[in-house]
Amino acid sequence: MPLAHIQFQKAAVECLRQSIHESRLAHAWLFFGPEGVGKSLAALAVCEALLCTQQPGEGCGSCSACKRAKQRTHVDLAWLCSERGQVQRGWLDAKALSKQPSAEIHVEQIRRLQERLHVRALEGKHKIAVIVDAHELNMQAQNALLKTLEEPPANTLLLLCTHQKELLLPTLKSRCQPLAFRPLPLAFIVEQLVAWGVGEPWQAARLAEQAEGSLGRAQRLGQGWLEFQQKTEAEFFALEAKTLSGLLAFAERHGANRGVAEQCLDALLVVLAGKAKESAKREGGGGQEAWRWLYAYEQIEQAKVAIVRRNGAPRLQLEAMLLNIFSERVPL
Repeated sequence: MPLAHIQFQKAAVECLRQSIHESRLAHAWLFFGPEGVGKSLAALAVCEALLCTQQPGEGCGSCSACKRAKQRTHVDLAWLCSERGQVQRGWLDAKALSKQPSAEIHVEQIRRLQERLHVRALEGKHKIAVIVDAHELNMQAQNALLKTLEEPPANTLLLLCTHQKELLLPTLKSRCQPLAFRPLPLAFIVEQLVAWGVGEPWQAARLAEQAEGSLGRAQRLGQGWLEFQQKTEAEFFALEAKTLSGLLAFAERHGANRGVAEQCLDALLVVLAGKAKESAKREGGGGQEAWRWLYAYEQIEQAKVAIVRRNGAPRLQLEAMLLNIFSERVPL
């Protein structure tokens, strides 16, 4: 994946290309932006540009070094992500695990990476590490990584990719060169969804709008998402009667496991984000109605973080979320 092949990220690509050509790459970069807009592809492009033997500084995508970089087998390149991320990307067979794939990057993984980075480069000039979904680093792992960021081994480059940079420690972010990646054009996302066979063009257009410029999110929503979202939305707003039994039943139904809970919360986040935007536009800014939608959105977001990042019990987190949203002081 040469730098020239990265689409719709002109500013980010030009920044990287100039830094490479002028030999002033920071030792650590934080690629941030929406999910699925090209951050990992750009990280791969940087790796190829630095490791390529045919077109150094740009990458050819076809030489042995570039092919091995893409296949994650280059001796001077390490890719790191959680077990769940590895399963999702096809890097790891879930059947090989004796437990549920972990959604976190653990400190042991960082320590193994640090040992590898302290070994000199064997083929090129750089040792490179790409941390995919860096927001999945748990607190221990983030603190351990700080040591490498503060005192990086010679000729080492770290590329951190995330669509949730708010989950990273401020001290970690401050030691990385930030590089923003922008949402993708709506028309491009629609075109890709149609090519993948995700429903009719009008369904693809609606999914693309809800994905807000994120191709990864649009792909994850996929077929059946619209129906699920509509059903979840109807169930959620039926709770306006605020009966405790109704709230508990909703939490029990959608808190059966982490996967179900996360899907439910994703659906509600999309719905409430739209409600908040509509209300803000109608009220000309920060009206009472928009504020209530934003409050509900924040409660749902906090529940998702608690379930996904802090190993919170899904049903209990949903119960607490619903009680906060549908309390008397913040009626919807």
